[in-house]
Amino acid sequence: MRAPVKVKFIKGGFGRVLRELTTPITGAIYTPVNSSFPAVLQDYIRNLRFNESTTPKPAIIITALDLSHVQASVKCAKKHNLLKKTRSGGHNYEGLSYVADHPFFILDLFNLRSINVSIEDETAWVQTGASLGELYYRIAEKSSIHGFPGGVCPTVGVGGQFSAAGYGVMMRK
Repeated sequence: MRAPVKVKFIKGGFGRVLRELTTPITGAIYTPVNSSFPAVLQDYIRNLRFNESTTPKPAIIITALDLSHVQASVKCAKKHNLLKKTRSGGHNYEGLSYVADHPFFILDLFNLRSINVSIEDETAWVQTGASLGELYYRIAEKSSIHGFPGGVCPTVGVGGQFSAAGYGVMMRK
């Protein structure tokens, strides 16, 4: 793996542009100069090979607090030619959310984790930052007969499960 990449932002700065585009976001922007940057980066890394000193680090981490933060982050990334890596509230064994050969930032969605289960409609509205365990728990709170054909690991984020799939005990259903 390559050494960490130093990114030079164009005039206006990534964080400054974000602050101008959306609702208050200041507390959701982490750069390598923030003392809490390592903790925010390492929070969901379950495969320690993506936590080595030689692993490329993101130029910035955005812990979106609002949907407008997601939109603004994508616009700023395009303007600054940064690759967006999305972390959706759970682990990622393949490291797809943590490494890249191009300057990148992490859009961390763990704050966007609301779950609304409607047994009457047999539907659930789930934000991508929730984990499978949280979804299973919310379904079980409402019904003892309904289920969800997700994965076997409760720490997986639903964003990864929904977009990339997984395997679970109800696969054949």
